[in-house]
Amino acid sequence: MIESWLAEREIAVYTAPAEPRGRRGLVAAGASFEVLEHREAEGCRDWGLVALGGWACLDRARPSTAAPVPVAPELPEALPFVYGKARGVGPVAIYASAAAFARGKPLDEQLDPERSYAFTGREATARGEALRLRDGRVVASSRVRTYRPSAFHGVDDAALALLGFASPAWCVATSGCAVGDGFRVEYHALFDAAAALPRSEGAVARWTPAARPAAVGEDELWIDVDVGEQVLALLRGDHVEYLTLAATGRRGRWETPAGEHRVLDKLLDNDMLSRADSPEPYAVEGVPWVVHFAHRYALHGAYWHDRLGRRTSHGCINLSPVDARAIFGVVNPPLPPGWRAVYTQPGDLPTLVRVR
Repeated sequence: MIESWLAEREIAVYTAPAEPRGRRGLVAAGASFEVLEHREAEGCRDWGLVALGGWACLDRARPSTAAPVPVAPELPEALPFVYGKARGVGPVAIYASAAAFARGKPLDEQLDPERSYAFTGREATARGEALRLRDGRVVASSRVRTYRPSAFHGVDDAALALLGFASPAWCVATSGCAVGDGFRVEYHALFDAAAALPRSEGAVARWTPAARPAAVGEDELWIDVDVGEQVLALLRGDHVEYLTLAATGRRGRWETPAGEHRVLDKLLDNDMLSRADSPEPYAVEGVPWVVHFAHRYALHGAYWHDRLGRRTSHGCINLSPVDARAIFGVVNPPLPPGWRAVYTQPGDLPTLVRVR
């Protein structure tokens, strides 16, 4: 009988009970998840067989009446957090709670001015609005510059069929693009490059199909990333199901690795830090809709820029939050209800990502 359990904190899922090396995924704290069987084994009083053949220690979980649901926030911006960075000069104080903020009693800590933070929400107080950090502490909203994530999104196969464009293309010049006979299109506007030839090739990103990899079946879902054009396509066999702009790694040190890769894992969100020796250090919290396809390289949502269609990143494939969420939801391996991360294991058929 399938049971519903509630995770009191984040729970690791392993490939076998009492086997901490083979990690299968993570159940989100506070989420309900399915348990199919119980077993006694070393290291835990109660091992539960969960989705994807994984095993979770149920010592920090309890039976629940709530049905498991996907851990995916239904937000207009398709983002799990409010994101921001310290505003202006001088320290930005951190308070233990909204009540401490209202009393004006800060901790001996400040926001890191170089770090982008993920805030879980806003709280109104007598001293004004506060933003809540993921650990429950707060800062003054007025001292944080919040990001305005890109609203850009791609087009699905139904829209492409309706448009009937022979050569779908986007303007990627912020000042707009001259196309056809005296016409202009706005930044990130979609148009048919076959009907309205762009006058400046560097200002345009267009879809240029290439042969399907031999490793991909006729009905298999896969991703094609054209670095030269900065266009990403989600295909099933040879049929395009979704088409959009990406922002891949900059030339030189930050190139996105070319070749055919398979998805390694999927995480609802992940903190991303530069290497200690990086000439361009960065620290960004709560990067959403992360799909790793190589070590330290992922497709993910980018909340901090709108330079889609341009080489921008340190090697990852940046997408708009809406597009990243759409891709995340369909690529393999699937994310079971209640889980916040899943890791590929032998026997899976993870989605292929080709970078060319």
